[in-house]
Amino acid sequence: MDLSIIIVTHNSQKYILDCLNSITKVARGIQHEFLIIDNKSTDQTKVLIKQFMNSLTLIENIENLGFAKAVNMGLERGPGEFIILINPDVIIQSDSLQPMVEFMRSNRKVGICGCKLLNQDGSLQYSKGSFPSLFGTLYRMVSPRQIRKYQ
Repeated sequence: MDLSIIIVTHNSQKYILDCLNSITKVARGIQHEFLIIDNKSTDQTKVLIKQFMNSLTLIENIENLGFAKAVNMGLERGPGEFIILINPDVIIQSDSLQPMVEFMRSNRKVGICGCKLLNQDGSLQYSKGSFPSLFGTLYRMVSPRQIRKYQ
């Protein structure tokens, strides 16, 4: 298995099918699996996921365990050589998965890889920050939210 795709959902019916369809389109040629961990959705999220395809694993939590615990549940079950964590509102618009897998295979010293994220209007979405330091952490604790947002 090349790629385990982990998606954590909670009341994501508005987004989940677009997300799954976009991944399916760009994952052709990559042996992959979907691991979807649902944090007790009360909308139609689970119904839509079950109707999507048979080749996915849906883990239904009986309570909302939070994002981190749900991700860990997916990591425990993901046998893929590589793991990608995708939020249910993400739509992959280009063939970026294959180049990422090839990059990771040819750069064994690299432990994590990300791609460019775009907002719905096509503008750049910031997804990184500086490596944390004591001064930087203290500064962010006292800074107004508008300043902290992109640090």
